Amino acid sequence: MSVADRSSTVKRGVIVLAMLFGSALAWTAYRRASNPDVAPSATSTPDAPSTPDAPSTPAAQGAPDSTRELVTRSVWDGVYTEEQAKRGEAVYRAQCQLCHLKDLRGGGFASSLVDRAFTDRWNGQNLGDLYAIMRSTMPQGAPASLSRQEYVDVAAFLLKANGYPVGEEELIPDRPTLERVIIAERSS
Repeated sequence: MSVADRSSTVKRGVIVLAMLFGSALAWTAYRRASNPDVAPSATSTPDAPSTPDAPSTPAAQGAPDSTRELVTRSVWDGVYTEEQAKRGEAVYRAQCQLCHLKDLRGGGFASSLVDRAFTDRWNGQNLGDLYAIMRSTMPQGAPASLSRQEYVDVAAFLLKANGYPVGEEELIPDRPTLERVIIAERSS
């Protein structure tokens, strides 16, 4: 085996290990963000909103099903503004583009954030989960380093990039509120 072949094999091995390690870190951070009983990480930022970041959906509060249905919305209802998506794009370009690329299609260990990759990953989940994973894992090497508003603005940019309609009200960086917005494919 030549030196070039060995070098190429080592590089591939390192990439695979980095992908596995990154996936494990993302999963651990997601579980920590999803479980209010786990102590907050040392990277938490002090810009907490007035409401807790732990889940408190109407169902968790014992609200009847009919109330839960009234407060649940879809990303197809226009849940962010054009201005918010523009702010999110600026944050994305500065903080996310290096890994997820200019066209949001990712590369190497960074996943694609558009089209089928996005809808397959997030279909049926809610914006609170997307927000929690972004906040607890991104940017790589510095999770929770952006403000809560910047994370929700990036979420608005991702919705715009995936063709979800613009609305008249901004998303707010409040996880319980975001949990009531469902990410869904357009029904045919």
